[in-house]
Amino acid sequence: MKKTHIKLLLNIFSLIFVCLFLFLNTGCGLETYVVIDAPINVSHKPVYTYEFDESYFQFTTREPSSEDAYPGYTFLGTDVYYKIYSSYSTMTSECSALESIASSSTSSSNAPDKLIYSYSFKKLKLSNYYGNVLIPPSENYLPQEVEIRLSNYQNSNEYSARIKIDGSTVGVPLRNNDSELSFDFGRTSDNPNLNKVPVNGDEDVKYTSVSNNGEWYVAMFAIASARDATYTTYYSNILYLGSVTIDANSYDN
Repeated sequence: MKKTHIKLLLNIFSLIFVCLFLFLNTGCGLETYVVIDAPINVSHKPVYTYEFDESYFQFTTREPSSEDAYPGYTFLGTDVYYKIYSSYSTMTSECSALESIASSSTSSSNAPDKLIYSYSFKKLKLSNYYGNVLIPPSENYLPQEVEIRLSNYQNSNEYSARIKIDGSTVGVPLRNNDSELSFDFGRTSDNPNLNKVPVNGDEDVKYTSVSNNGEWYVAMFAIASARDATYTTYYSNILYLGSVTIDANSYDN
């Protein structure tokens, strides 16, 4: 009996040792992942506006608190994703669905994939900039205030198409197509190759009906991202920035 008890104890201790080893080295089979903080504080959210002085987006990025805020991961920065719609009702329906996913405690982790792959939002580009992320991390780990105006009004510097970070203009926003295209749909005559009107079949366009009197609706979301040592990208939750109307029949928007 004693030998049997000793053998049983040895087997138990061996099992405990194996489990402890597996736990320390593999987390007992549990996958680990990083949670990236999403951008915050939309300070100006346009909603289907015609007013030129209201047609801009403004939000604050969420930066890491230190270089080691995400151990084992490199914080890449913040991107803005957009989509052009021919139908206002389709835009509001899709954006409401995405906001619902983002606000759910059970499905929010799926929000970036839904935005990028299911709803086909495209990453906003910046003129004369070829970095991987629209808004790189701040050097001092402080939040950055971002202002985006997609189209021009008259020839005013105050209401010009631009992306500003902490008050400084860094470039002009562009559509994410094979060629560089602007959001100045009403200024085609100025530059036909740059200021093209969206058409059915464009990758960044949801064309469900004839545009209402030449009006197009652009919705935007912000997402932060990081990558691991294998260059796998991880995304934060999405943040809805609002929407604007761009009239292809008007020179000023």
